[in-house]
Amino acid sequence: HWSDGSEIYPIPRSDNGLRRHWGLQDKFVVGYSGNFGRAHDFTTLIEAAALLKDDNDIQFLLVGGGQQRARIEEIAQKRQLK
Repeated sequence: HWSDGSEIYPIPRSDNGLRRHWGLQDKFVVGYSGNFGRAHDFTTLIEAAALLKDDNDIQFLLVGGGQQRARIEEIAQKRQLK
């Protein structure tokens, strides 16, 4: 709703510099980008990541900051999620 279509638009995987930089060219990426605020529920996302952690073709990518970020990082570490 807020994005400018001339600045933010889909591009082919092969042209995506971040995918290359992060080694995600051949991965199915489940992504979250935004606020890790108090009202945001990450339970489903963490549970899905835990269930799929041994599938090397799927990568969960969470980008952002906020109140819950440190807690989410701690949970991910305890559950041995990359």
